[in-house]
Amino acid sequence: MKQSTKRLFSMVIALVLVVAAFLIFFDLTQPTYRDIQAIKGQAMGREEFIESKKVAIRQVQKLIQSFTDDLELQNAQAAVGLSFPTEPDLPSALIQLNGLIELNNLSVRSIAVSESTPTGKNTSDNRSASSSSSFVRPISKVIFNLELTGTYEDLKNLLRNIESNIRIFDIEQIGISPQIKPGQNVYQYSLKVVTYYQGQPK
Repeated sequence: MKQSTKRLFSMVIALVLVVAAFLIFFDLTQPTYRDIQAIKGQAMGREEFIESKKVAIRQVQKLIQSFTDDLELQNAQAAVGLSFPTEPDLPSALIQLNGLIELNNLSVRSIAVSESTPTGKNTSDNRSASSSSSFVRPISKVIFNLELTGTYEDLKNLLRNIESNIRIFDIEQIGISPQIKPGQNVYQYSLKVVTYYQGQPK
C-alpha cells in the first residue's frame, strides 16, 4: 500500500473516531445535562417556595406580635381604668371598701360620701398649658368618712390592705377613740379615705 494511501486511510479513521467521540459525548452528556437542568429548576422552585413560606411566617409573626401588643395595651388600659377610673364609680368604690372592712373583721358605724372639685393653681403658665392641651383630664376626688369599730390589729390590717388595693385609696386622717369598755382591745375609729378619678377635659 502506498504511503499516501496509508495517510489518507489514517486520516479517515481519525475523522471517524472524532465524529464517533462527538456522537458518544453528546449522546451521554445531553440526557445528563437535561437532568441537571431539571434538578436545578426543581431546586429553584423549592427555594422560591421556601422563601415564600418564610415571608408568610414573618407576616404571621408580625400579626401575632401586633395582636399581643394590642392585648397587653388593652390589659394595661383595663388595669389603669380599675386603679384610676374616668368617672367616680361610687358603687365599685363602696363595694371595695366594704369588702376590705369585712375582711378585717371591723364593724361599720357610718359611712359618709362627698366629692371635691378639681383643684389647681390658676397661674398664667397653667392657663397657657391648659389651652395647649385641652384634652388633659383634671383629677377629681371622692371622700369617704368612715366610722368603724374593731381591734387595733384589725385596723392595721385594714390599712395594709387599702394600700395594696387595685383602686387607689389614700388615708388622709385617722382618729382613734378610747376603748369602748376598759380591758377590751376594741376601739372606735374615724377614717378619711380619698380615692381619685379622671374628670372631663377642660
